[in-house]
Amino acid sequence: MKIVSLCDHPEYIDVVANWTWTEFCKVDRPTVTLEQTREKLVRQTKESVPHTYVAVIDDKPVGTIAYYDNNLAGSEFTPWMGSLYVLPEMRGRSIARALILHIRKRAKASGFDTLYLRTEHTSKYYEKLGWTLVCDTVDPAHNLKTKVYKTALSGYRTVKKDDRWASVELYDENAGTSASIAVKRGGILTTFYAISRDIIFMNWDTLNDEKSKVRGGMPILFPICGRLTDGKYDLFGKTYELDIHGVARALAWEFVSTDVKDGASLTIRLDSNEETKKKYPFDFSVEYTYTLKGDKLTVTQKFKNLSNEVMPFSSGVHPYFNALREKCTALMGERKFSFDKEPDFVVDDITSKTVTLDTGLGHSVKVVADENYNAYVFFSPEDAKYACAEPWSAAPDALNTKKNLLYLKPNEEKILTVTIEAFLNNR
Repeated sequence: MKIVSLCDHPEYIDVVANWTWTEFCKVDRPTVTLEQTREKLVRQTKESVPHTYVAVIDDKPVGTIAYYDNNLAGSEFTPWMGSLYVLPEMRGRSIARALILHIRKRAKASGFDTLYLRTEHTSKYYEKLGWTLVCDTVDPAHNLKTKVYKTALSGYRTVKKDDRWASVELYDENAGTSASIAVKRGGILTTFYAISRDIIFMNWDTLNDEKSKVRGGMPILFPICGRLTDGKYDLFGKTYELDIHGVARALAWEFVSTDVKDGASLTIRLDSNEETKKKYPFDFSVEYTYTLKGDKLTVTQKFKNLSNEVMPFSSGVHPYFNALREKCTALMGERKFSFDKEPDFVVDDITSKTVTLDTGLGHSVKVVADENYNAYVFFSPEDAKYACAEPWSAAPDALNTKKNLLYLKPNEEKILTVTIEAFLNNR
């Protein structure tokens, strides 16, 4: 795909005029005619603003966007992006993202640090990309209710939300990607938007019901992954009980810091307390750092033993990926697994720390775990709209079997890393 100036390709004027008029004028601005729309495009020059660009694949126009000095009568804001359109059959291929990035680069090269747009019908789309609402207003030229948004051209941004779960949002505005973490709800990743798609599945009803275990997102597994035999394990001559996946996903984590130096990142912390020690008799501190950069999300986990005894544990993440179950497959090295044949299974003889999940939706997700991970769990029950590819440091029941357990001496730290990257299958 290439993005060209309409001025250099007048052969596309008629098709772009028809797109622009049909999509933005026919209903909302009925006094504007197709011929008027065409004439405005014809009058554009290489030096003029507005300036229209066209996305082209194999000499066929597939999308368009425009750069304006002002796109709202009476506004003092400048510059603006507008008239974004992609052919319906070409959507979901990151064409819109490429067009937006082209306008961002032009605005930044012109010395601006903020870009604006207006929209009547696509607010949710731009909010996912990290655009911030400036105001609700009325276009006096057409008596049309519209919303004005802005975006910084600096690249990375974080937002602390004043919501029930003290959520923090991460944005890479150049890439048009975002992620959200519910800090007080198990520190769980709730959204990951990349390649112009929602990568993560989330059941919001379970997230907001404190009595429910969250189904979706990416729950944190610590100090065990999976279930223990009979839900119990013995340690120091005493029997303890631990629910599936341990204590971390059920507790409120604490905000530590955010950063935008090399990606948009959030660090959160979970410290042991009297309740956790009834189930897991150690003083510990766990920090998770989520870093968004482009279409990749990196999860860096730091574990510290604050006890006087050696601390055994296992760690894992449990991402739920949007998927078409009957077409979804997972590739580990040369081994291929089909979710349609087996809904829930553990692979603890892994041949690669990397798994590529073909979601069946036209895109894939690559999960890369570091050397501390020794198992993957694959999960997609019948009728599910998701599939899980979960890196675990140890298989279920490790506190009993002792197989692949991680151990920390008193005051010792250990860092584990998992990355998740989305990409289109036709890239």
